[in-house]
Amino acid sequence: MGSRLYVEVLDYAPETLTHREKLFLAVLADDARDTTRVTWSSVESPKTLRRGKVSRAQVYEVIKALISKGCLERVTAGQKNGTAKYRILPLQCPEIPDADTSAQRPDSADTDAESQRPENADTDPESQCPENPDTDESQCPEIPDVSVRESRTPTLSPLSTRPLSFGDDPSEPPGQDDAEPEPEIEAEIVTAQVIVGEWLERCAIRPPSAVIGQMSKQIRVLLDEDHIHPDLIRRGIATWMQKRLHPSTLPSVVNEVMNAPVGGPTARQAPGNNLYDEATGTTVFDRARARAAARTAQEGPTP
Repeated sequence: MGSRLYVEVLDYAPETLTHREKLFLAVLADDARDTTRVTWSSVESPKTLRRGKVSRAQVYEVIKALISKGCLERVTAGQKNGTAKYRILPLQCPEIPDADTSAQRPDSADTDAESQRPENADTDPESQCPENPDTDESQCPEIPDVSVRESRTPTLSPLSTRPLSFGDDPSEPPGQDDAEPEPEIEAEIVTAQVIVGEWLERCAIRPPSAVIGQMSKQIRVLLDEDHIHPDLIRRGIATWMQKRLHPSTLPSVVNEVMNAPVGGPTARQAPGNNLYDEATGTTVFDRARARAAARTAQEGPTP
């Protein structure tokens, strides 16, 4: 994104910076815009950490060092729904070759030419720094002006491409300087409403509103209060639908799914009486019908 800013960091970064600090500053410059000098992505994004060769614990130590050395400042603090923004400070003041050139600048008409010379020890830093709010933005070296270009920097033509940034894959197609970056894909948050919608899609006919309300309440408690994984709740709902139980029994079915023995054989449930024979797998009624059929085969049908 920030082609000019990236080149400025490579050429004019202070000598007091360590190799890691200069590398991370170059990564931030590539992420920031030339016009605003403000970073776009989060400093904790995997892409920024990978390019800067730092961990999540080290990134703020490097940022603190860059701020103390006058290379970076924080614009906005990180919030719940937003990321912290940092602005890259100007790394050098523009050099004015002679008094004639400085006289053409609208903000230096009444300025003494001698006070504008770079070697003057009494030069006012605010009158030279490009972040001065009274400076014409169209002439600041940090702002890309299509009418004044340097031979060593790319133009802003839509057909032009910026040079490969530090750490870019050469096989990836280069993007335009002013192209909006793609938003980071965040993990989908599963809510009770999402699970209820999935359950309704599996129903042949939409259940009554009272049943939907009871299911929503049970699912919300399991998900938000009991902190049960959504996949376990989904499996419990599938088992609950097969058994055709009351909505109030959903927590017990989910518990049965959660605590089922892994890899163990499923125990066959006998009817709720003592007439079931586990050896033959039949009830007393099955055996009675079998005896009646055998007797009919021997004696013949009743006249």
